[in-house]
Formats: sequence, C-alpha cells, structure tokens
Amino acid sequence: MNEKLLCRCTGSIVANNVANALDVNSIKYRMHEETADQRNGAYGPNPGIAFYVSEQDYQEASALVNPIINRPSLRFTPFCPKCGSEDTESINRSKAATTILLISIPLFIAPVVHIYFSKEWTMLSWIAVAVFFLSIILMVVGTKMNKNYKCNKCGKRFNRM
Repeated sequence: MNEKLLCRCTGSIVANNVANALDVNSIKYRMHEETADQRNGAYGPNPGIAFYVSEQDYQEASALVNPIINRPSLRFTPFCPKCGSEDTESINRSKAATTILLISIPLFIAPVVHIYFSKEWTMLSWIAVAVFFLSIILMVVGTKMNKNYKCNKCGKRFNRM
C-alpha cells in the first residue's frame, strides 16, 4: 500500500478529531506520533502527530480533514468561569499589577521578621502590624488587577484556565 502524508497535527486534541473523522468514514489510516519516536530530531524542528492514508483514499480524507484542521474553534478560546460563555476577549494585563504584587512581598515579610525577632512590643511593632495588613490589601488588589481575559457577556475578568 502506497501511503501519502495526509496531515501533521501539533496537538493531541486536533489529532483525536482527525482520527475520529477518519474512523467514522471508514478510511484506513496510520497514525505516527513523531514526538514519541526514539530518534531525536529525525523529523525536523516541528514534530507532531502525523496521519498517513493510502493514495486511493487521499482525496476523500483530505476533504474531511481540512475543515477540522482549519476550524477556528480549535484555537482554544477560553470560556468564562462564571457564565460559561465563549464570547471572551484578551485584555492587556496592567503593568501596575505586577509592580504592586512585587512590592507587597517585602512589605509582607519585613513585619513578620520584625515581630518575630523583637524582644518587646513598641510603637515600631504597631507600625509593622499596619504594614503587614497593608501588604495583604496590596496582594488582593494586585491579584484582582492581574487578569488577562474578559467575558463580553457578563463582564467577569479572569485568567485563562
């Protein structure tokens, strides 16, 4: 049987959909996972899961597989964790969020170290307690600001899961 390369899938989800389409239409194929091959670098810089079909079935298989590979829904758009909608958009993370989170770390650690090693309770200890609670507030604010997706349906901001 003369085989012809039908397609090469970079992800297992797309490869599973291609295999299902070929199985449903009773097209015999050979699947070769190039990432699991013992010979490193044997297939070039972009290994994946390759599908081979006979030359007689190539046209029919190609017509079945092309919509699966080119389908935009397989580009993994995230869904909203609140309402389940796939109508989401990417938003830029605030650079201030990262700065706030980085500042809150020493503001969290320093008061704990001061109170642990201080022999007596002074005015500086009360300031350390206030700075400790300020750091917790900054962590909460920084975490709320550090989101990279927004749901257009309910408005929830979230990180991609």
